Amino acid sequence: MLSHKQKLLIGGGCAAMIAVVTATLVFTSSPKTQFLWRLQQASQEKRLTQDYDLQVGLTKQTPDRTPLDTLSVTGQISTDDKTSDMTAQISGLEDLGYAIPKLHFVMNRDKLYLNANAIYGYLARLGLNETRPDTEFVELGDLLRLFGTNETLQQSGLTSSHSEKLQKEVSKTVGDYLKTVRSTAFTKDKDVVAMKLTKHEIKGLVLTIVKTLNKSNYYEGDKDQLKELAKKLPHDFDRVLDNASDRIDVTISFGKKVGDAHIKAVYKVDIWSGHLDLNTKQRAYKAPVVPKNVVSATHLRDVVTKAMSETYKTHTNKLDH
Repeated sequence: MLSHKQKLLIGGGCAAMIAVVTATLVFTSSPKTQFLWRLQQASQEKRLTQDYDLQVGLTKQTPDRTPLDTLSVTGQISTDDKTSDMTAQISGLEDLGYAIPKLHFVMNRDKLYLNANAIYGYLARLGLNETRPDTEFVELGDLLRLFGTNETLQQSGLTSSHSEKLQKEVSKTVGDYLKTVRSTAFTKDKDVVAMKLTKHEIKGLVLTIVKTLNKSNYYEGDKDQLKELAKKLPHDFDRVLDNASDRIDVTISFGKKVGDAHIKAVYKVDIWSGHLDLNTKQRAYKAPVVPKNVVSATHLRDVVTKAMSETYKTHTNKLDH
């Protein structure tokens, strides 16, 4: 039987070997190998908190120029192996008449919750003063049923009771596909490794993901739609980008930390051009919390109805006097 000291020596030796192998892989391997390594690390990370900043621009190149120049979504995401917590502040739609309150979602297994403050915030913008505690959430599946749809969140593809297993399947097939991409698509600059795909490589990646979802036993969305998409996608993709002037480029890069990433897409199709820019930055870990104060959609409907009724009465009384 090994002594305690011998066990410590063996354990320390194994840890040192792992550290040496990892350092050799990260610092001396090709940009492609390093990129795939960091992609694998990111997909396997169980506990992560990230700030994110998404910028989207879309412009129609015509004399009247119909732009969606600066749609911005910022917030924070925290995940563990069972729960995800996400906040979202959306701006850039004010000129179109939309002012969206701050959103706060929590996903736990196959349930997706929305903080009710988003609804109360919208009421406040309408002049209806209805304040409630920040801890009040409503299940989105309950809201769907209230609005008369029999479609579940799983059927819509928004959630899955097997989301972790599905994510592993998709991550594996994406990794396998990227191994076939030309080595010149990968670059490294200091601590940042990046991959830039052509439109044909993008088509292959999208088709790979669609086929994986279609074959998976863990995908609970509409597979008939996926089958139809898989049939049409190659032809439609080539038809849309058939001109030499049409282009779509996607660049994905990873920083030194697992949660540091940048995705940039630039495209020009016919008279449309646009871009998508997503930056994530790893932060100190904050464990997501499953909502405890969950109210029913019916309760929310009654609150909204009451608030609107009282506001109408107040307005009517003022007019009468």
